[in-house]
Amino acid sequence: MGALLTLGTAALAGAAECDLPEELLGVRVGQVSRGTFVVRVQHEGERVQGALVPPEVLRGGERSYVAGEVTCDGVTYVRLQPELRLTYLQDTQELRIAPAFARLGQREIDLRQALRHPDYPVLPSLGVDFGARASAGYDLRGGNEAVSGFPLALGPAQAYVGVGGSRQGLSGYVGVLYDRDSDQRSAVQLRATAEYAVTPELTLQAGYHAAAGVAQPEFTASEFVGVSARYRRDAVRVAPRIELQLENPSAITVYVNNVRLGQVEAPAGEVSLRNVPLEPQAHNTVVLLIEDETGFHQKTLEVPADVGLQGGGLSANFSLGRNAGLWVGSAAAQYAVNPGLGVAAQARGSSNGAFSVGAQVRLMGPAGAGLAGSAGVLVSRAVPVLDERSPPVQTTLSASADLVRGPLNVSAALAVPLTQFSASTLNLRASYNAAPWFVSARLGSALTRDSWLVEAGLTRLINDRSSATLTASAFPEGWRAQLSAQYRFSPKFQVSAGLGAAPGTLSPRVSVAYQPDPTQAMTLNADLGDVTATYALTRGVDLGVQVSTRGAAAQVRGALTSLDGRPQLVSGLSQRGLLVRTGVPGIPVLVNGSAGAVTNARGELLITQVPAGEPVLIRVNPRDLPLGVSIGSVELEVLPSMSGLTVVDWRENFKVSTFVRFYWTAAEVAASADLYLNGERIPLDDDGYGLVPQNAQVRNGDLRGAGDRRCTVRITPGVQEVTCAPGS
Repeated sequence: MGALLTLGTAALAGAAECDLPEELLGVRVGQVSRGTFVVRVQHEGERVQGALVPPEVLRGGERSYVAGEVTCDGVTYVRLQPELRLTYLQDTQELRIAPAFARLGQREIDLRQALRHPDYPVLPSLGVDFGARASAGYDLRGGNEAVSGFPLALGPAQAYVGVGGSRQGLSGYVGVLYDRDSDQRSAVQLRATAEYAVTPELTLQAGYHAAAGVAQPEFTASEFVGVSARYRRDAVRVAPRIELQLENPSAITVYVNNVRLGQVEAPAGEVSLRNVPLEPQAHNTVVLLIEDETGFHQKTLEVPADVGLQGGGLSANFSLGRNAGLWVGSAAAQYAVNPGLGVAAQARGSSNGAFSVGAQVRLMGPAGAGLAGSAGVLVSRAVPVLDERSPPVQTTLSASADLVRGPLNVSAALAVPLTQFSASTLNLRASYNAAPWFVSARLGSALTRDSWLVEAGLTRLINDRSSATLTASAFPEGWRAQLSAQYRFSPKFQVSAGLGAAPGTLSPRVSVAYQPDPTQAMTLNADLGDVTATYALTRGVDLGVQVSTRGAAAQVRGALTSLDGRPQLVSGLSQRGLLVRTGVPGIPVLVNGSAGAVTNARGELLITQVPAGEPVLIRVNPRDLPLGVSIGSVELEVLPSMSGLTVVDWRENFKVSTFVRFYWTAAEVAASADLYLNGERIPLDDDGYGLVPQNAQVRNGDLRGAGDRRCTVRITPGVQEVTCAPGS
């Protein structure tokens, strides 16, 4: 009986709605026009009292807007849910339906997964590394002979060669080092290393005459023979959850601090974005560029430096072996319990009885307070001295505090040996940065007489090219001061000068630095005691030369490796490296903020010895690009494989164009015309030249001039001049 009453009530309601007046109206849902339809609507001004719309007005994802169907005179209409707000616009003859986002559905997108680093191909690596360095002493100023009556003394010298490679998580190296000291005593040392990446976080290593954790010893001589391990799990800092209301399916491009992280697809409705990765310990700006069928719109979120921190980060390392006839071992670990609490511990010991064990705790103050502090304890015993009794165990307590308030930075550190209070030390530091001024001060002292030190500094940024600095210090034995200034004539050339003073002495100095390109650097330094010139070259191999009035030194290091079957000289072995292909030669590249890398003649950049388990940030400054080259994104973050050569094809990010001259006829240039090519307008200059993107395919373009003048042009790869096709 109840069901019959319900059906009867619905039928009566449908009959009443069919009496609503018919109107031909444009229908808009949110910002999108759905076309013009016959609708049944009753309104009073803009307020709609009742309406029926054709089902075609709604899309598949909007079926939840329907409260029911009504058939009037054989035509089907839909009744909308009561929470949808309808507006009648008389002037535009339009019915507007405001979206109900909750009815479109809810979706949560984890950007840590959606924007994770792509899996790049990894190539096995194999190469030979080499290096040599030597020095000599002399005195061009006269009056002194170097050694034993001779004017020239050979200094220390070293040379090494080795073979190394990696494949599928396993890396190895075998080499030999020649070492000659200043007394001309020489030795040859065989060394080898092996490393295996168990997981992206855990790496095991064994070394023979190589320091713990070092895969390629190069010039470093070591007596260590043993094993080591390292573990690292980073706690990623993420932005707070970002809530969006999307009228239509959208493509969302995520930028953090102007770096494009990637793009995700999102449906219409209520969308929640979580785990947007941020840069640690910095203010972050998150920009979401949202594109749907109506165009682009942007949402910006500012994240302070103390928001979004997470706990759980852990790093640890361990080593055990023999060094110079003694058993030695060490272990260390750091753990972030939560954003405000971190703990660390380390231990080191030797079979001669020397050891040290320490632990520290670091606390962060409330968000926005800018306050941090730490406390620690260290228990140690020094290396025993021959023929003396074992040294006592020493316990040292330490504490520090830091306060950052805007431009002001204040810190204090105290260390107290419990068995020798007189060896306690106290250091106070403060700085104030209020451009164009920077002021700093330091006070240090031990609990003994004549152990104090006071320092102060003042820097003035005169303009974007020059600055001046005054520093002074006082201590029980006297004082010293220095005034210096520098001027940058261009990004390649700068000069600095200074004057040092102490009781009874003045010490002037001058320095000139010139960097003709990112692969070369030259300096000239002069003072009353010496004149020194240096030259450094990073081009295939690393070369360094230093010459002064008192001596000279030179060094070369590099490696011969194979890339795509081609031998290539590089600065070091790439047992864990990164090969970036841009397709454009001679581009300066910043790697993790450091300059000096340049793409080779094939437009490739080989980055050797990247940190294990850490992303590498590659950045190109658009101002450094040659004429005719443009880029889509200035930065790229890559997480290299734990071993081998990770290959990144970045060529699509670079657009290379060349000048092509266009003619209407063989005798008439297309001055000030426009070329339309693949939907892009390319303006031509008064001589008919235009920058045309390079392409390996033959392309047809449309050349348009004043009035209705136009023709078809056929552009072949490498062409420099193009004339309108006959009959076009």
